[in-house]
Amino acid sequence: NAWLEAIAEGYARGRDSGAAPGHVFEIYLTPESVLIGKVVRASDGSPIEGAKVSAGNGSGGWGHGSEFTDGGGNFRIAGLEPGAYKPSAESDDAFGLADEQV
Repeated sequence: NAWLEAIAEGYARGRDSGAAPGHVFEIYLTPESVLIGKVVRASDGSPIEGAKVSAGNGSGGWGHGSEFTDGGGNFRIAGLEPGAYKPSAESDDAFGLADEQV
């Protein structure tokens, strides 16, 4: 079995696998989706620095990614496949999950 991956700036990663020789590999790149937001403490609205934000798509597929928040609690996760995501955030003393998918 062989596994191929293509990466290009501004696009989600593309992948294909199959038995080689014999398999015709086709890799399609789709324009990336980007998830941008801010993580704040529910009790007082203060930003949380250094929280790991994960953009899980719930299907176990390739469309997930993660980033850490900056000093203002802001994050930007790029290179995501198009689709719905339910982000979660985790730090040393807090955990949160978005109310809805985005």
